[in-house]
Amino acid sequence: MKIINKIRLIILIVLSVSTKVNAQDNYIGRTFEDLETKLYKSYILKLDTMKRDELKNNFKNVASTLFVNLKEVMVSETDDQIVLNYRSTTNSTPTTTWYVKLIAQFKDGKVRLLIYDDGNVFIPSEQYTPTWPARSIYVTDNKRAQKKFRIKTMEEWMDDKDRMIKKIEDGLRNPYRIGDW
Repeated sequence: MKIINKIRLIILIVLSVSTKVNAQDNYIGRTFEDLETKLYKSYILKLDTMKRDELKNNFKNVASTLFVNLKEVMVSETDDQIVLNYRSTTNSTPTTTWYVKLIAQFKDGKVRLLIYDDGNVFIPSEQYTPTWPARSIYVTDNKRAQKKFRIKTMEEWMDDKDRMIKKIEDGLRNPYRIGDW
């Protein structure tokens, strides 16, 4: 009888330890749409009453209010697409600044936003930390942060991008409210 109780105890200990170890690796929460391309989210906004050129112009107006200098963050513009590359900082330990690529694509009545994790900005070495070249780590593969802070940093980054999408959507749905005074 004692042997059976010892075996049960050992099995219980092994199961509880293996569950705890695997729990950190099996993060269930918001995820990236495509980890290989670092695509966080693609979001389609339908605005049936607006034409492509009007949507594009309204997007520029909204982006001008979100960024200090739109010309500095806009890296490409075509008839049906605008690409922005800007920086975003997460305050979770350690504080890190990341490049974010936002692609806005326009069709009559629709805007598609694609948000990519474009890696870190250059991080110089300090007394106890190495140099991190630009785009050497990504928010999805953050080797710089300790394991216990990686998920918090990624969630903070995702929350910021979700707020950006919301601001863009609100600005495009109510374009006259931006300049309403």
